[in-house]
Amino acid sequence: MQSGQPAAAESLYAVLSESPQRYMLARLGPLDNEDRVHELYLIVSRAIMEHRIAVPAALYGFIWTVARCQAALAISQIIRERSTPLSILTPEASPDAEASLLADERAQRLRRLMGGLQPRSREILDRFYIREQSKETIIQEMGLSDNAFRLVKSRALGMLRERAQLHQTPF
Repeated sequence: MQSGQPAAAESLYAVLSESPQRYMLARLGPLDNEDRVHELYLIVSRAIMEHRIAVPAALYGFIWTVARCQAALAISQIIRERSTPLSILTPEASPDAEASLLADERAQRLRRLMGGLQPRSREILDRFYIREQSKETIIQEMGLSDNAFRLVKSRALGMLRERAQLHQTPF
């Protein structure tokens, strides 16, 4: 799989696009699945080029090990993101004018941070957290499955956290 061997690269990608791709699709859903397969391809091809797979018969086992590890890492990241609440998304308890002003400021900060998100992610967060629409309404109107809604929302929140840390926005 040295440079100049596009047929070998295509063969490897074809292998990864079969069972390992379906495995990750079943575990993590359709969002970013092509990116995950490409990341799997990069890891496996790097291992091949660095001669870390000594026995060719071990390649398929190595591919499955890497696919399982990548899926486990993605799942643990999703769990970690879900367990860390963003205080910008939780409204104040008191319904007075000050709380209303704080809620407006929070919504404005949230909208600024959401500016760099994908349109669908931004729409889901806006509708769910700012306009306070129900999950069922969003799923129905956007034509999403329950799982797709949760995944997009979770990933968008993760990206929002990263952007908030980057911009040092207090939550």
